[in-house]
Amino acid sequence: MTTDTPDPGTGHGLDPAELKELIATDADPSAAPDQDPVLTESAAPDPSEEGLVALNKGELLARVKARTEGVRGREIRQVIDAVLAELGQALVAGEALKLPPLGTVKAQRNWETADADLVICKLRRKKPKDETKDPLAEPAEDG
Repeated sequence: MTTDTPDPGTGHGLDPAELKELIATDADPSAAPDQDPVLTESAAPDPSEEGLVALNKGELLARVKARTEGVRGREIRQVIDAVLAELGQALVAGEALKLPPLGTVKAQRNWETADADLVICKLRRKKPKDETKDPLAEPAEDG
């Protein structure tokens, strides 16, 4: 264990390497179905892996700008910066985020290191509805 003070909300003071080892050893396929599954290393890719696709801030700004007409890039940047800061603070504080269409984000574990707040989150998203199927019959023609 590290000498970092454990976060009161999580009860541990693990460093990332210890946490990775803990996650790998806790993966139990015989866990009860109502329990949340534990991620294994294969299910949670390491951000340092080559070829990992990550959405960076610049790409996010470009995508948002493409969706919004009549809004200047500077305004979009200010809003995105404020939103990301608020989301980060909420997750570090242990708040759950309910943000459709993103979904529900819950902070599972969090702790502080000398240079960063570490937060492990779970994201639950609803799958998009299949709009091609219409369960209702076609309306009857009058006549």
